Amino acid sequence: YTKGLVPRNLSRIRAIAVHLVRDPFVGLDFLSCILTFVMMIFWYVFLLSPLATNYFFQESPTWNSGTCQQWDNEWCSDEDVINKFRAAASTMRIFVQVCGVNTILIFIRLIRYLMVFPRIHVVFFTLVRGDLDFFWLIVVMAICLSSFVLMGHQIFGANVPGLMTPA
Repeated sequence: YTKGLVPRNLSRIRAIAVHLVRDPFVGLDFLSCILTFVMMIFWYVFLLSPLATNYFFQESPTWNSGTCQQWDNEWCSDEDVINKFRAAASTMRIFVQVCGVNTILIFIRLIRYLMVFPRIHVVFFTLVRGDLDFFWLIVVMAICLSSFVLMGHQIFGANVPGLMTPA
């Protein structure tokens, strides 16, 4: 029984590897599914956070020292609330980036499933054949945009706080 177990598992692993190599869309599908779960986790972490569920934004907030007993003394000062908003904003920034990548992967998946139609097939292979042209387009755009950023940094950097560093 154990003699046939190792070759059988190796043949299964080889079959999975061949399946992934022959059709790269399978890996993209898997990655898109993982990113969908990551997006859901980020969203529910934010949605169920104490900031989203318990915090009530007052028009003129007042903090009474010594009487802060709600929410386990989590927000007893302006600094605590600002730190919670900063943490929520950084989480939402990551959420938006993951959403962007997943949107691109879903578009690629959509192209894959629509390739049975001849016109979509032509569009897809036009994109594939123009990959080198797209690459050089992105390189030229990056050079042009970075030159404008560096020019703004050199000319206005000392006067505008947003341009003091080129990054």
